[in-house]
Amino acid sequence: MTDKPLYVPIKQCKDYFSLSRDTIYRAAARGEITIHKVGCRSLLKVSEIEMWIENPA
Repeated sequence: MTDKPLYVPIKQCKDYFSLSRDTIYRAAARGEITIHKVGCRSLLKVSEIEMWIENPA
């Protein structure tokens, strides 16, 4: 069984989902995804990114 993380940093999200940093920030600016700030880290919820990829707005 592989444990999938709940949240990933933007850099890891770029590698995991093959999305550019600009694409991530544009989607967040349009309100399609949410960037969660934890201290100085910007995190993305994996399930939210997967749903966004499957059903783009």
